[in-house]
Amino acid sequence: MKRNVLSIIVLSTLTLVFFSCGPKLLTEEEVSKKVEETFDAQVEALEAVLDKDCEERFDGLVISLRDSILAEVE
Repeated sequence: MKRNVLSIIVLSTLTLVFFSCGPKLLTEEEVSKKVEETFDAQVEALEAVLDKDCEERFDGLVISLRDSILAEVE
């Protein structure tokens, strides 16, 4: 009987230690915050890339649009 009780106590203690040291689940607020931070960082990075692309292509797009308008007028 003592052995069974001692085994249960040891198993319970090991289980408690195992689960308390495991990975902590995030709360809903923490998940939302993490998602927003990641989204904001990706938006900033994407904006920088798209702004650079727009600056590089802008003059060419304006010239081609101007030429097509002038071609229609003539």
